[in-house]
Amino acid sequence: MVVIRNRLKQRIIVNLVGGKNLNIMAKGTANVTEEELSSLHLQTLIDKGIISLVQQPVVSEEEPPSEIEDEDESEDEIE
Repeated sequence: MVVIRNRLKQRIIVNLVGGKNLNIMAKGTANVTEEELSSLHLQTLIDKGIISLVQQPVVSEEEPPSEIEDEDESEDEIE
């Protein structure tokens, strides 16, 4: 999720992909998905400085799952 902020002193309605609308109050914030962030109207408002990105998505590289050793193999048998 990405947090966006309305920089105007009045509410704004943003047209999103899929025919959705987002109503952001004056100086308010809203959460949008990365898909919604790609909408043409929202990108235009960001370029004009009317909407600002407050928190961008965190891109983290997922580590591959570590292999778990079988306990039977690592323990010596007691005789």
